[in-house]
Amino acid sequence: MKIFNKKGVSTIAALFVLLSMVAMGGVITYLVAAGEESRAGHFLATRAFYVTQAGIEYGVRKIYEAASPAVPSPGVSFGGGTFTISQAARTITVTGTVGDAVRSHSVDSPTEADCTLIDTSNYNLSHDGDDISSITFRKICLTQITVTQMQFSWDPDGAERIERIRIESTTIYNNPAGAPSGTLLDVADYTATTGNNNVINDIEWDNDMEGKTVTMTWTFADNTTKTVTFGPLEE
Repeated sequence: MKIFNKKGVSTIAALFVLLSMVAMGGVITYLVAAGEESRAGHFLATRAFYVTQAGIEYGVRKIYEAASPAVPSPGVSFGGGTFTISQAARTITVTGTVGDAVRSHSVDSPTEADCTLIDTSNYNLSHDGDDISSITFRKICLTQITVTQMQFSWDPDGAERIERIRIESTTIYNNPAGAPSGTLLDVADYTATTGNNNVINDIEWDNDMEGKTVTMTWTFADNTTKTVTFGPLEE
């Protein structure tokens, strides 16, 4: 019968325990290091997110200051990182970077219609009721707005015809034959580049418009539209 050496068995068991503890220590060290790296990465990613949000606010502010929102590389420094801004048509893309963390977000710029404020509250009907003046509009954001088409409809429609439109000193529509209610008018492009009021000095019809309600629809260079209704007209 074989007799085991108890001292040898104990030594082997202790060796196994030691090796297990070393292995467990290695695993724990790896997990701790991975966790630290993950937390550090998450922290940088969170900071990059907030840098990107700051870039969006910066870009929107520039648009409402009538300036370009574009920011090329190396970007604007903020919060320990940087952001850049690019624009393609109406889409503005902001990219925030902190360390190795990068976050991007895209938003749409306001349209030309969004950036146009039309005021009909002080209109003036004169010249035997066939001429409207003192309608104003102004640009409240973007670097410029351009009016490319206009449409005027009125109710009740007594077969009157619109003959002329003048903004400030520029005649943008002149048709002695006139156009009926609802006609889409290809006006001469009118561009506003400042935030000052632009005065419509003349919207002229061939007959009396008193008592009618007028609806104006303007089309801008970016193909957006803005509609305003006012009236019934009175002198």
